[in-house]
Amino acid sequence: MTSSNIILVLSILGLCCFCNCLGQTVGVGNSLSSLSFDYGLNLIYLIQNSTIKRQIQEAVSETCSLQIDWFFENLNNVTDDGMWAFKMLDSSAKVPAGLLKLNLGGWMGDFDQCLEISSERRQIKGKYCLGTLYINIDEASGAVSEILLRKVNLFAQKKYSFQDQYPVASYPSFGICVPNGCNEQDLQHIVASFNLTFPLPFECQTFDDANPPLTTKAWCVIGFFVVIIGLMVGSTAYDLHCRKSYKVKQLSGQLDDKIMRVASEPQHAILVAFSVYSNGKKLFKTQRNASELACLNGIRVLSMVWVLAGHSVSVTVSGPVSNALDVLEYLDSTKSMIFVSAVHSVDTFLMVTGLLVVYSHMKAQENGTKFKLLVFYFHRYLRLTPPFLAAILVSMALLQYMGSGPHWSFIVNYFQVFCEKSWWSALLYFQNYINVNQWVSKACFRR
Repeated sequence: MTSSNIILVLSILGLCCFCNCLGQTVGVGNSLSSLSFDYGLNLIYLIQNSTIKRQIQEAVSETCSLQIDWFFENLNNVTDDGMWAFKMLDSSAKVPAGLLKLNLGGWMGDFDQCLEISSERRQIKGKYCLGTLYINIDEASGAVSEILLRKVNLFAQKKYSFQDQYPVASYPSFGICVPNGCNEQDLQHIVASFNLTFPLPFECQTFDDANPPLTTKAWCVIGFFVVIIGLMVGSTAYDLHCRKSYKVKQLSGQLDDKIMRVASEPQHAILVAFSVYSNGKKLFKTQRNASELACLNGIRVLSMVWVLAGHSVSVTVSGPVSNALDVLEYLDSTKSMIFVSAVHSVDTFLMVTGLLVVYSHMKAQENGTKFKLLVFYFHRYLRLTPPFLAAILVSMALLQYMGSGPHWSFIVNYFQVFCEKSWWSALLYFQNYINVNQWVSKACFRR
C-alpha cells in the first residue's frame, strides 16, 4: 500500500475507530481497539500482511503504488536508506487526547518534518496532506461516536459575527505525510476503497509548494516597494543635508534670503515629502494644538485596544483549537462579551470621524473659509489610498511567501482571491455598490 495509503489508513483508522466507522469495513475485528500509539507500527505491519495493501495499490496510480512498496521496504530496513518511511509515520497525525473536549488542533502532525523528508536512494520526498472530516451525525454508530459527532456539528454550526471574516477550522482536520508520488486523487481512491460514507477532501503540499519561487507579479510589487524605499532614503538624505546646512549657516551668521527662499519653494516640500526624519517628527509630536479635542485621543486608544483584542481572539478561535467545547462555552458566557462585541468597536471610529468632519467644517466657517466638498474627498482619498494600496499589493502578490503551514494555503487563498477580484473596486471605494458583503474597506473610508 502506498505510503500514502499506509499513513492515510493509519490516520483515518485512528480517527474513525472512535466513530466505529472502519472496524467492520477493514475486517480486522477488535484488534484495532487495542492499538497503542507507538507510531501505528502495529497497524502498518497488519496492513502489510493483509489484503488491504493489494486493494489500495490497485486503486492508486502506478507511481504511488510503486512508492508504497518502497515505503514498506524502507520501513523493514531503516538502515538501508535512512529512516524516511518511519519519519513519514512520525510526522503524520496520531489520535490525540481530549477528544471529548473536541480537540480539533491535535491532528495536524508535523508539517515541517514531513516536507524535509527525502530519500537518499529513491526519488521520494515528503508530501503533507491535510484531510478534513465532514461527518454526518445521522451516520454515526455507537453512543460515544454519536456524542462526539454531535459536539463536532455543534461547533461547526455555531456562528459568531467575527467568524464570517476568516476561514474557520470548524471540522476536524488531520495531517498525513505521504510520498510525493501520491496525490489527492490517490488519497480519494484509498478512501473510496474503505467505503467511507462521508466526504474526506485533501489538500496536499510538497516543499516546493510551500516555498514557491517569486512570480513576475511578486517581483513587480517588490520593485514598487524598492522604489518607495529609495525615495525615502533619498528624501531623508536631502532633508538632513538641508537641515545641517541651515544650522551651520545660522551659527556662523551667514543666513541669507536665498536659503530662506529655497526652504519655502514648492520643490523643497516635494523633495522632503518622503523624509523619514520630518515625517517621523510629525507622527511622534506630542505638542497639543489649542483647537484640538484632546478627549478624542483617549477614545481612540481605548477603541484601538478593543479592535486589537477582538481580532486576536477571533483569529485564534478561527484556527484549529485543542478545546473547542471550552471555546464554545466561553463565547456563550458574559466573560467574552468584550471580545464577541468587538466588531462594534469600529463604530467608535466612525463616530469620531463624523464628529471631526463637522467640527472642522464649523471651524472653517468661523474663519471665513468655505468648505469645499470635492477638495475634502480628494484630500481623504490621498490620505487613505497609499497605505490601502500597499496592503492590497502585499495580499495579492507577497502574502503567500510570508508563512507556511497546514492551513496557510487556505488563508492565502481567502485574502488573495478576494484582492485579485476586487482590487479595482477597492481602490475606487465602490464597495457600497459592488461586493457589498465584504465591507471592511467601506468602513475604513468613512474613518
